[in-house]
Amino acid sequence: MPIAASLLSGSAPGGPLWQVLMAAGGASLLLWLLMVRLWITPWLRLRESLLPGHGASAVDVAAAMAQLQREQAVAAEHQKRTSALLDALPQGVLVVDDRLHLRLTNAKAHWLLDGEAANAVASAPLHGLVEAAFRGRTSGQDDLHVARSQVENDQHRAVMAEVSPYRWAGSSAALVVLSDVSVMRRLERVRRDFVANVSHELRTPITAISGFLETMLDNRMHHSEEARHFLQIAQRQTQRMDAIIGDLLVLTKLETDEERSDVRFETVTVARSIESVIQVCQAAAGRSGVSLEVECEPTLTGRMSPQLVEQALINLIDNAIKYGKRGSAVRLSAAGDTAGVRIAVSDSGAGIPGDQHERIFERFYRVDRSRGEEEAGTGLGLAIVKHIALVHGGSVELVSVPGQGSTFSLLLPH
Repeated sequence: MPIAASLLSGSAPGGPLWQVLMAAGGASLLLWLLMVRLWITPWLRLRESLLPGHGASAVDVAAAMAQLQREQAVAAEHQKRTSALLDALPQGVLVVDDRLHLRLTNAKAHWLLDGEAANAVASAPLHGLVEAAFRGRTSGQDDLHVARSQVENDQHRAVMAEVSPYRWAGSSAALVVLSDVSVMRRLERVRRDFVANVSHELRTPITAISGFLETMLDNRMHHSEEARHFLQIAQRQTQRMDAIIGDLLVLTKLETDEERSDVRFETVTVARSIESVIQVCQAAAGRSGVSLEVECEPTLTGRMSPQLVEQALINLIDNAIKYGKRGSAVRLSAAGDTAGVRIAVSDSGAGIPGDQHERIFERFYRVDRSRGEEEAGTGLGLAIVKHIALVHGGSVELVSVPGQGSTFSLLLPH
């Protein structure tokens, strides 16, 4: 097949190349392909006209050369416009072939990567994302931390890379779109520091208030029944506030890179961790009339931080007990495969509507706002579960049908 025809063979609407053009800024790449065609087609025509048997005269050759020059001038103009269009894109664009060779870049990509585009493709985590795209033909994203040589205070630029695989002219390629998220990451860091500092400052007065309330409620002090009732309410709310502060501090630690790097992973027996969790949750389950059932192979092992995983499971079981039906069962199951370990917690409660599945892991988000604050908990339990899964490089999934209960699955890769 001629080169030009090969380049454009997948460009029909709905075809693989058309999808790539739409994903990467279709207009700019389409202009680039047309420019290539404009350059190549005249040469093919000239070659055919000069083949034996065509009887090409000097006039024919001169006309072909003149046409070639005109079409090359048009192609050169298209090339300038295409380069200007690519350089005007707000995102950086890289195209990498299946041998991890850089085939196309724009000015924004060079700026974002501080002129080290080729090195970035060969370095983690971009190298791993591109390889994963070729291996599993799946899209992925991650942050690249690029040293900023021309910025004060030795700052770093946070660049989010989104990698998508596609087929181009019968070969595999990866499209990399780069976005500068430095400001976003900096604001996230400010928010984490604010939450941590406020939480630390609040913990001291809350502890003092709680201590005084306990003293006032002590049997040695006499109060009217009404005063005692109000003191008990104040004590419960103080304990709830202390629990919220504790959960906020846990979330802040899970979000902080330095704290996450200190997490130690080890190969543990999953059944043993589940047994520890059951011991912690058994009393709460008994008070709610809920039974705890476990299904787990005794030899199943996984690489994890046992303290964090147990905390995630306690949060999931606590939710299942609160939102499950009295007299029902909460079921824990664990299984392993080549991808890792899946630990699921299922209840037979009211379930969660599908339009709220995406938001259920947000901080303080509550599905059933008719429940009292004490019964609903701090509103941070599922957010902590999500971050614990992310620390392990895994995820948490929800399957729920209103009226039929919910199943939360913690996925921990090897």
